[in-house]
Amino acid sequence: MSSRTRFGLIGAGAIAGAHLQALQALGNDVQLVGIHDANLQAANTMAQEAGGPAFSDLELFLKEGQPEAGI
Repeated sequence: MSSRTRFGLIGAGAIAGAHLQALQALGNDVQLVGIHDANLQAANTMAQEAGGPAFSDLELFLKEGQPEAGI
């Protein structure tokens, strides 16, 4: 049994949609643990689409989300 890699999405700008699609294409191999953007509204919008928590504070994103990798 393998564990899923915990990914954090860093940035909720124009390219974030493509990054999110790439993560979703990996299926059960990854777990989205949070979306960080300095603009909390942008992070919230992307989080609603992706089903993960939103953060504007990078340290909080890293502490609470505990991502193993970021894109």
